[in-house]
Amino acid sequence: MNIKEYISSGILEQYLLGNLTSQEEKQVEQMMSKHPEIRQEMFSLSDTLEKMAMQSAIEPPQGLKDSILKEIDPKHIEHRSVPKSGKKGQRDLILPALIASLLGLCIVGFIAYSCFRGKTRMNEQIESQNTQIQTLSSENQDLNTRLESATQNLNIMTGGEYNQVIMRGLPISPQSFAQVFWNESTSDVYLSPSNLPTPESGKQYQLWAIVDGAPVSMGVFDLPETDFALIKMNSIANAATFAITLEPQGGVESPTLEAMYVAGNVNS
Repeated sequence: MNIKEYISSGILEQYLLGNLTSQEEKQVEQMMSKHPEIRQEMFSLSDTLEKMAMQSAIEPPQGLKDSILKEIDPKHIEHRSVPKSGKKGQRDLILPALIASLLGLCIVGFIAYSCFRGKTRMNEQIESQNTQIQTLSSENQDLNTRLESATQNLNIMTGGEYNQVIMRGLPISPQSFAQVFWNESTSDVYLSPSNLPTPESGKQYQLWAIVDGAPVSMGVFDLPETDFALIKMNSIANAATFAITLEPQGGVESPTLEAMYVAGNVNS
């Protein structure tokens, strides 16, 4: 069944009037979420039914209110005489008119309520769909950001513009391993702390470069949550060796040699 046949089947009108089962209502809501034409038709039908309900309202006969009040007036009931045939005929007309008016009001109320209920369900469905779209959009943006970062890291590690310096574990932690990617032309430095133990509380790793025999701090860092992540460190123009020590939080001015975990020479 195509969209035009689905719309002309009458199921949308039954949805607005509340005549469908819960399973059928879910199917209609799924169709609305997938097809904007069906959703637009639902809004149009809802407005049309509301207008029809108001136009179909039965206006009570003129003077009906005064006649009813007169009939239920206690004073009138206590002192009235036996009604003449003309007044009896008038009362005989009042009751059917009253019933017709009340029936018309009930019909109008039912249609208005059904339209309101259908619109409420549609709005809830649309709001739910918008929330899902926003969630998916946010997740997609996050994936794109991570993809761009991974692509950039891959270019740094394999592009040939960066000199790879391997830093192997020292006696304090033989299993440790890290890498520095240093662009000698731009002085940019990226660190890959591939395998370093989790530091204890109050401690932080610090990268050092040995320049002309003296240590130069390249900044402190925390271990990344993902593997193969690169951390942008301070730039350096000349370096012969890179090393990592474990220092108090925030780093120190001079490295603690006894807490040096990895080290590696440039072009080694």
